[in-house]
Amino acid sequence: MGSHGAAADVRHHSSSSSSSSPFVQAAPQRNERRSSSWSIDVLYGLGIAVILFASGTILWSSKQLSRINYATTSAISNSKAQFLGEDHYLAINNENNDKTIEEPKKLVLLLEDEVPMPDSGEGAIIPFGLSVNFLSSIIVAPGAPAIPPLVSHASNARVEEDFLPVVAPSSVNFRWRHRARVGSSYDDASKIKAYRIIVRRYQHVLVDSNANNPTVWDSGRINVDSAGEELPDSVGWGSNNPPAVGHILEWMVQVWDNSDNDNSSSWTKFAVGPENEDDWKGEWIVHPYDMDTFDTTNILHTKIKRFGDLRSECKNWKKRRPLPLFRMKLSSHELNVTGDQISSALLVISGLGSFRASFDGVPLSTSGPIDPAFTDYSKRVMYRGFDVTPFLLGTSNHHVLGVTMGSGWWDHRPITGMAKPHLLPRGPVTVIAQIMVTYTSGKTHVVGQSQHGMANWQVSRGHIRESDLFTGEMIDLNVFEAMEGWDTTDGWQGEAIGVDGKDPYKAINAWVKPVSYRTEVTHAERKQQMAILSSALPKDKAKKYPKRKQVASPIGRLVPPEIPPVMAMEKYCS
Repeated sequence: MGSHGAAADVRHHSSSSSSSSPFVQAAPQRNERRSSSWSIDVLYGLGIAVILFASGTILWSSKQLSRINYATTSAISNSKAQFLGEDHYLAINNENNDKTIEEPKKLVLLLEDEVPMPDSGEGAIIPFGLSVNFLSSIIVAPGAPAIPPLVSHASNARVEEDFLPVVAPSSVNFRWRHRARVGSSYDDASKIKAYRIIVRRYQHVLVDSNANNPTVWDSGRINVDSAGEELPDSVGWGSNNPPAVGHILEWMVQVWDNSDNDNSSSWTKFAVGPENEDDWKGEWIVHPYDMDTFDTTNILHTKIKRFGDLRSECKNWKKRRPLPLFRMKLSSHELNVTGDQISSALLVISGLGSFRASFDGVPLSTSGPIDPAFTDYSKRVMYRGFDVTPFLLGTSNHHVLGVTMGSGWWDHRPITGMAKPHLLPRGPVTVIAQIMVTYTSGKTHVVGQSQHGMANWQVSRGHIRESDLFTGEMIDLNVFEAMEGWDTTDGWQGEAIGVDGKDPYKAINAWVKPVSYRTEVTHAERKQQMAILSSALPKDKAKKYPKRKQVASPIGRLVPPEIPPVMAMEKYCS
């Protein structure tokens, strides 16, 4: 009760105080309102600051994205213009530190600038963009770098294109694009009435500029059905006789418009490469010590899982470094076995993991080092073709083919993990090549075959200490300088010599004879390995194979290029 009374007294006192002194309570109420108003002002100011900051960030980002967009559009336009031979430019004004990009001369190329004029004819339809098996000849790749400085005794000859399409003789399909001539009538350009394809042997101008190239196949005029049938997607080889392996050919197409006026395209090159195993006179060759170190592991590479296995594999892998250089020497006697004049010469070459070819000290392509394209190398391997005719028409009596090797996906650094690259087919770095010479008489002769005692071939440790698709290449510049000209006739050191292979770094610039690639693993055995690892085949149902001593992966069949190679491109920096 006492406590209740005290509470009542307190309430009464407060009530009386407020009734007798109303101004005493007014002061704290005013302070509370001032504090609340100040807090609202602070929050309001912070909100405005955040909005201004966000707006400024958005405007700045928008401006930067606009600059990037303009630069990218112009870069693409310039790259396209360079590919088409147009003189485009991108002007940047740096006045007042405010970069403003002027409108390019021709940001959007006009149609008539994209397509070359017809080689002949006055028809309303112009054919262009000729391709064979979806592959077109690339004269100069967009952004291709200049030829690097060459040694003084390198050849003055050059290849005519960065990429030469190569097809198998059993599968030759011609395709082209067409457009209407500017200013032609709709009725004339509305339909192709007929077409004609002509294929002839390519003959270099240095052979005989006045000679008529022999026609290999002429389809004659083929009329398109007037009942609304469209042109075929492709036109196959129409002759009963397939093109000869090793020949370099060129073709053109002639089309007639709806008014029966014709136009002809320009001539474009392609080559016919080996298709069957019998077409290859050469064989896969390796450095002798590389083959030995790969066989010493005595364990199938798809079974490497333990760290001890990986450590042993890395030890042998290091013994195959630096990477080898291959070279082959050709004599005038080998080139002129028939006594006829050379009409063309086709080099067909491939290498695993990757390769870069040169002839008489001159690089043959700006692509790489990603040749060949990535496939299942145990099933098929793509090869490249190069027209080396200009090199053989000079006065030199000897020539040298050089091949610089890389690891690629074939003999990469042994690693394990989520990527599981050890499941890919693997083997020592290897190369195969041959030159198919065609004479004016039409006969073809293969030179540089490697199965006759490797007499024409040499191999040595080179300047590339390591080549990796992820970490790049490690090059020994001292060795590079010491071996300058190794792929020229002046750099040829005579007969190959023997060398102690225990220390690969002592074998640098010591040329030896290569050996044949060898393995005991069959294609059926590797296929079964992959089936077991993918759980497609139970182990208890797998066929038992004997223990292998030569465990390199089998190499699949050689096929012409199915896609263009990786070409050098321009690099734009902001």
